[in-house]
Amino acid sequence: MSLDGKIAFSDGRPAKLSNEEDLARVHRLRAEADAILVGVGTVLKDDPRLTLMAEFAKGRSPLRVVLDSDGKTPDHAHVLDGAAETLIATTVDCAREFAHTQVFRAGKDEVDLAALLDHLSSRSVKVLLVEGGSTAIWSFLRQHLADELRVFVASAVLGGHAAPTLAGGPGVRSLEESFRLRLEKVERLGDGLHRRVDVAALQRLAFGLPRGRQPLRRLAGHRRADEYERIEARRREHRHAPRDGRAMADALRVIAGRDRREIFAANAAIAANWGWDKALPAYTRRPDRAVVLQ
Repeated sequence: MSLDGKIAFSDGRPAKLSNEEDLARVHRLRAEADAILVGVGTVLKDDPRLTLMAEFAKGRSPLRVVLDSDGKTPDHAHVLDGAAETLIATTVDCAREFAHTQVFRAGKDEVDLAALLDHLSSRSVKVLLVEGGSTAIWSFLRQHLADELRVFVASAVLGGHAAPTLAGGPGVRSLEESFRLRLEKVERLGDGLHRRVDVAALQRLAFGLPRGRQPLRRLAGHRRADEYERIEARRREHRHAPRDGRAMADALRVIAGRDRREIFAANAAIAANWGWDKALPAYTRRPDRAVVLQ
């Protein structure tokens, strides 16, 4: 992005802000990833290939994933060229089929990201790169589905009231609603800067969990209504159990609600006694890392 936080010009045209060093960094990350995700807006404006460039990285290009709720990806788009495996994610009401690709349908008004991540995990996707655009990045941050944020800041200022920024969407209305992140590393990259931010750090600190475990991301991002029956059954199972079993039953009851502060407390109790994988198996079927890349 530019020094003033823009990722494109005011008229929507893409701004090529990466230098050679950043391009090499991006392709090294792609080579390590199992899948790359972009929104359909990026496909319509930039028509990216989302494949590895031989001069920067070797190996097979990862799975390409496009968030396309209404099936707007053009037939001539590079993501449909068959150069790498592609998955188009749409809502359940979109009936369109695409050449040289597979389709995953979930969600009513927009693609259900939690369901999509579960599907990707079932396909052995461990590391997912979210490469934009701003709406897709906002969705991953808003739903607590991102683990890392890696941003290249170019030595250029674009300006413009209408120029898109790193995270789009409706935004927050107060600092209390903002996303609190932790800056991990800043390094010079040619004439720009590379910043690595740990998105899930404060979530782990709240539970005293080591790096690599993101309970809040899995809980806040999941459609808990879909899990209600499973949770209720588990609660009933422990209702007449000894003291520790009753504690778990109470914790599971709270998880079925929607108060995030109560979720923190409830799952802290579960983690202390049973561990996340044992207590909440449904929330661990996700890629190990979702990295927002810009």
